[in-house]
Amino acid sequence: MKIRSSLTNLILIVGLFFTLAFACGDDKDNGKSAPTKNQDEETLSQTESVGEETADETQDQDVQGPRLGKYDILSYGNPKNPPIRHGHFELLSGGKYKFYDNGGNFKSEGKYRFDAATSTVEWLSGIFKDDGWGGAFTIEREGKTHTIRLYGRGTIGTNSTD
Repeated sequence: MKIRSSLTNLILIVGLFFTLAFACGDDKDNGKSAPTKNQDEETLSQTESVGEETADETQDQDVQGPRLGKYDILSYGNPKNPPIRHGHFELLSGGKYKFYDNGGNFKSEGKYRFDAATSTVEWLSGIFKDDGWGGAFTIEREGKTHTIRLYGRGTIGTNSTD
């Protein structure tokens, strides 16, 4: 319970920080304005885009669902800054997952299910379900990167083969 509360508080603080950073703008000294909503959406869509020539291939892969393995949890905010790391989770066989903090310490486990019709991972139990995390699933870079959108628009779990 304490871990879940701490993780939720961390996510809320990070979200508030990024909201304030975008609202205030961090380039006032350079005469630049804060990013507009369209610029923000463009930046976020870079992690979601799929080339038209591979759309059919990607759609076929979506039906298979996310591959098993380690997914780094990253929160993106200001495009000029690197993402904030929040540990990782592992998708395991049998519809199970385990969550680890940044130090690699085990924190929680649960069950998940992939819904091919909506291309969504549904968290059935554990900390991700308890905290109401999402699960929109995409495949990028011709299958090299699997991404699960976890929280809001900027927090994702990503697994890459390179």
